Amino acid sequence: MKILKEASNDSVVKIHGWVKWARATGIVMEYLPSGCLGQFVDEDDRLHPALILRMALEIASGLAHLHSRQLVHGDIKPENILLTEDLHCKIGDFGSASLHGLTGATTATKSKKTNYDCTMVYAAPERMTKLNSKPTKEQDVYSFGMLLYVLMSAKQPLQGVSEAAFIDAIKKGDRPDKSEIEDLKRNTEVPQIVAGLEDAIDACWVQSPNDRPSMVVVQNKMQNLFCNVEDVLLQTLSKDISDKIKQTLDVAKVEETQELVELQHFLPESGQFTKGLFFL
Repeated sequence: MKILKEASNDSVVKIHGWVKWARATGIVMEYLPSGCLGQFVDEDDRLHPALILRMALEIASGLAHLHSRQLVHGDIKPENILLTEDLHCKIGDFGSASLHGLTGATTATKSKKTNYDCTMVYAAPERMTKLNSKPTKEQDVYSFGMLLYVLMSAKQPLQGVSEAAFIDAIKKGDRPDKSEIEDLKRNTEVPQIVAGLEDAIDACWVQSPNDRPSMVVVQNKMQNLFCNVEDVLLQTLSKDISDKIKQTLDVAKVEETQELVELQHFLPESGQFTKGLFFL
């Protein structure tokens, strides 16, 4: 827990401490009111490529920082990227995290979908082959590539095929269709951004983990792309971002109420902590 707290930065959710109940232990984190990145995977309401680039840079920066502290996240996906009020990204949910070089195990993820659908579709092929193997930095890189694909294509990887068929295809070296990204590249005012992000996807999800770039390399690529984005373009995104913020806060309020109700059922009837609240 102390390692996680010390590893926090602007692109990683801040850890305040932990709390223990009779039947469970929880992490006390900073409050982020705008939900997660997963709610923006919408073919009818795509994110602008420049906003995706900003988000990708922040996620890559957070992962590079974690890896520099020898921490592996182990479950990078849109649902685990939390958003500030102005839609900046922070990496959260460290239930699958481990220290690089030490044995780790995956944990179940709460989702409306099956565990395969919400986690395995973002897993590297070598992780799919050995489900109980320790997560690695290279697998985080692969998952980042799949997350970036989802943001660019505005659809989930699992489309029109069974979970088992998808996993088998990934193990053999196949990847999801990128026709939506190619269409986006032809129909946007910033094709150079789309092309750069597509290059990053291709580099991150190569089959051999030894051939994937480090997150520092990916971060530098995102930074170079972002430096070439004109200020005028970023200004034009302000209304789009404002609309997204309002949409996100409205959704987050509903989800927060639902989660509080679920939490009340989960906690002991007394609602009291058995060992109190611990701050690090």
